[in-house]
Amino acid sequence: MARTTLQADLAERQVILTRDFKAPRELVFRAFTDSAALARWWGPHGFQTEIVENQARAGGSYHFVMRDAEGNAYPVQGKYTEVTPPSRLVMTDDCSCMPPEWLEKYAAEEIARGETILNTSVTTFEDLGDGRTRMRMQITCTSNRLRDGLVEAGMNDGWGESFEKLDAVLETP
Repeated sequence: MARTTLQADLAERQVILTRDFKAPRELVFRAFTDSAALARWWGPHGFQTEIVENQARAGGSYHFVMRDAEGNAYPVQGKYTEVTPPSRLVMTDDCSCMPPEWLEKYAAEEIARGETILNTSVTTFEDLGDGRTRMRMQITCTSNRLRDGLVEAGMNDGWGESFEKLDAVLETP
């Protein structure tokens, strides 16, 4: 069975990513919450990810550091606000750890006002039957400007490559 490719759609302040996986929902959900699994697939091709913290429970924090081949660090951090196995994850993403040039271009207004730059992602896992799962990630940004900045920074391609790596993780016990 061919996997569907990543579908990325833009809506008001949102990026919506949809991807089907040839794996049971429980396994896909676990890959999104288990530190060892996350370290194997999180980040584009050529990146390694260190899981500094991962408290996959409501109110728990996460902090991952992706490193490219040159050793440049790209931190990702936030909080889990809802963890409902195996169907739903809700998380915040603290964009204040983005590179300074990105923050200056896309978040200068928020920084000038002293605002926290938090996006929220709602990820659902739908059982399609026959051991297949549809993942839908709806990322809501504080503004269209921030949404566009994330897309221009390569978010869609990065998630697409991450999900290709996840396919390999799901195929290996």
